[in-house]
Amino acid sequence: MFMAAVALIVRPLNVVGTIILARLLDPSDFGAVALAMVLLGTTYMFIGLGMGSALIHSDEDQGKVAFQTFVVTILSGLTVFLLLRFNVELAAAILGNLDVDVFNSLLPLVLFSALTVIPEAMLKKQLLFGRVSVATIVSEVSYMVMAIILAWLDFGLWSLVYARLSSAFLKLFLVWIFNPSWTWLRPKRWDWALSRRLLRYGLPITGGGFVSYFHTHWDDWFVGRQFGTQALGYYTKAYDLS
Repeated sequence: MFMAAVALIVRPLNVVGTIILARLLDPSDFGAVALAMVLLGTTYMFIGLGMGSALIHSDEDQGKVAFQTFVVTILSGLTVFLLLRFNVELAAAILGNLDVDVFNSLLPLVLFSALTVIPEAMLKKQLLFGRVSVATIVSEVSYMVMAIILAWLDFGLWSLVYARLSSAFLKLFLVWIFNPSWTWLRPKRWDWALSRRLLRYGLPITGGGFVSYFHTHWDDWFVGRQFGTQALGYYTKAYDLS
């Protein structure tokens, strides 16, 4: 019920917000951000290594599982962040028309995502879906409101960048404060056998998520690389509205 409410609230807001932003921004602004998000969205698949799902489904000691999944998630997030930070030129070569400044500015999303995975999974494990829904709705609404305000103030494509960063940070903040206790921060003796069991569960989910994401977004990469950010801007907004 709660997740259905999220869809019913967020979708209409996104449609209305997209129409307003389309009147304030150039299509190439949308395309530049969308192209950077193609790669960043792909890396999200590898940040958690499926640890969020592993935590939810594990019936072992909750404190130990929460701590170990959090450590694995943070380490993988930092690894992805550093790989992207020091291989921007390679990323630009792969994507073709990547705006390096936009990409570097959006890189903190990787760290925000890594810090969000386990707290959000803990809420779901405790069946606190109402809190997850509130965090999602508030962050989505804040994105649209900030993007529209900044676009109206002539920030151009940076209105989308700043809005996306603030929205991700807000969701991170909310899922942390909505948790009854931060058990993932309480150190436990490391259990390598448990880590292997968690990874055996999480890695196939990571692989499946990557395949699904690539199947859904490879066309964004192709349009952006072959026809440029302006064409990608038209393409992504037309797809979103439809």
